[in-house]
Amino acid sequence: MEDKELKAISEIVNLLKDLEEIEKMRVLKYVLDRFGIKKINEKEPLEESIFSHSAAKPLSQPRIDTLITDIRTLKDQKNPKTAIQMVALVAYYLQEIAPIVERKEMIDADDVIRYFKQAGYKLPAGKNGSFDTLNNAKNAGYLEGGTTRGTFKLNPVGYNLIAYGLPENTFTKEKKKSIKKKKKGVVSKKK
Repeated sequence: MEDKELKAISEIVNLLKDLEEIEKMRVLKYVLDRFGIKKINEKEPLEESIFSHSAAKPLSQPRIDTLITDIRTLKDQKNPKTAIQMVALVAYYLQEIAPIVERKEMIDADDVIRYFKQAGYKLPAGKNGSFDTLNNAKNAGYLEGGTTRGTFKLNPVGYNLIAYGLPENTFTKEKKKSIKKKKKGVVSKKK
């Protein structure tokens, strides 16, 4: 990136930092429309996504609708069943989908509260509910400890859960049930 691009990015970030999220989105949408930029697909190089009319999406990419722009829509699409899955979803959203000005690698208890509310998901209970849920997600293998105390980062297991594992389809549920039944049958035969 050239120095003039870095300068422009810095100026834009400084101008937008004090605006509310919806105001930031309106400003950025207007600017993109003003310059005739219809869509930016962040999985492709910037030049291709801006200047090509149809760029094929590689099959190896996660199957997440490119129209998702908010945490509530992602939550509705992925349908997390537990607060631990929802924490992984928040971390995924902030790392992969959130507007660029909101993107970040690490999440903390304040992010859990903010994005659970935005998604319309029940807040974790208890005095330290959000922090405890982050720790539980870490213990479940979806997050790892962050660079500072109280922060967490999505790891490959959590990424794969959100990108490829949710929503759980009927085939997956039936397969798990049949495996459990087979295991029970084997155990009872040994007696």
